Amino acid sequence: MYELYAMIVHVGFKTRAGHYYTLIRHKEGWLKFDDEKITLIESPEKFFKDSQKAYILFYQKRWIPVSDQPKPSTPS
Repeated sequence: MYELYAMIVHVGFKTRAGHYYTLIRHKEGWLKFDDEKITLIESPEKFFKDSQKAYILFYQKRWIPVSDQPKPSTPS
């Protein structure tokens, strides 16, 4: 299984114009890196408006303990 841990967001209607910022998952929510300003936010969905789109998404493989993995079914 994979989970989202960071994203680059574009604000603007054209990729050659606008502004970019980064959201990175943190144990207490998400950190928004916007130029020199770093802000802790609860959820990145609040920031997505018509002119804001996730530009690049970063995923990491999530470790699942062997005891929590589903057992293969046996033929009957």
